[in-house]
Amino acid sequence: MKQLLVAVFLLAGTMCFAQSPVEFNTVKHNFGKIKKGVPATYVFHFKNIGNKPVVIEVATAECGCTTPEYPKSPIGKSKSGEI
Repeated sequence: MKQLLVAVFLLAGTMCFAQSPVEFNTVKHNFGKIKKGVPATYVFHFKNIGNKPVVIEVATAECGCTTPEYPKSPIGKSKSGEI
């Protein structure tokens, strides 16, 4: 029974991620060496390719040394945004 429940949860999680209605132009960026005291920024552009508005609930940086800025309001069908 435990194996069946685990399989159902894994399948449900996979289905949620497989149907992502957001398409990013780029999903990674390496700043390389950054000079001390010089701000470094990069913008990730995305488009809602789904049929419903999308809400970005959270955006985090892998290093934890910065806080990404992202739209707090829904992104409408066929609309674009940036993080």
